[in-house]
Amino acid sequence: MPFKPQQSLSLIAALSLGLAGCMSSGGSQSPASTSGGSSLFSNWFAAQKTEPAVQAVAVAPEPDVPCPKVDIREGGSTLRQGKGSDVTVQFSLRDVARECSAGKNGAIVMKIGVEGIAVIGTAGKPGVVTAPLIITAKKGDKVVATKTIALKTTIPADENQAQFRVIDQGFTLPAGSDDADVTIGFKG
Repeated sequence: MPFKPQQSLSLIAALSLGLAGCMSSGGSQSPASTSGGSSLFSNWFAAQKTEPAVQAVAVAPEPDVPCPKVDIREGGSTLRQGKGSDVTVQFSLRDVARECSAGKNGAIVMKIGVEGIAVIGTAGKPGVVTAPLIITAKKGDKVVATKTIALKTTIPADENQAQFRVIDQGFTLPAGSDDADVTIGFKG
């Protein structure tokens, strides 16, 4: 029997009308069907839709990177700018944290953060205050890495102190330094 497009369209139209008649309830449509709600066709078409396949991507796990402990250097936890009654500001370190990742050629890249407080001294005034922080890594008596970072914070006009946080993103230790002693403290 040869294929005739007119017959196919007639068959589809007849089926559609027949199904539409089956879906109606007493000749009136429910509010759900007039407002775009669920119908036999929409449910059937929804069932026919296929979700795109989720492709798993293999991600190589981050190798375990040794992360040396960071301590506040002995004698480096506070810094006074000025002397005696001429102190303008005093900085004090309270806490330190670190995070490590693998660098090139076996190096260890450390992200080191410190927090503390800056207090106005008797000769000081509110505003921007700065101080140098030194990060040092030693193996025995040998310094394997060092870096100076600038601590900068603002003491508000109506305050006599301000808390600060400083994060250094890239203190790099050479390969084989996973047992280094890392310290941070004020220059002084």
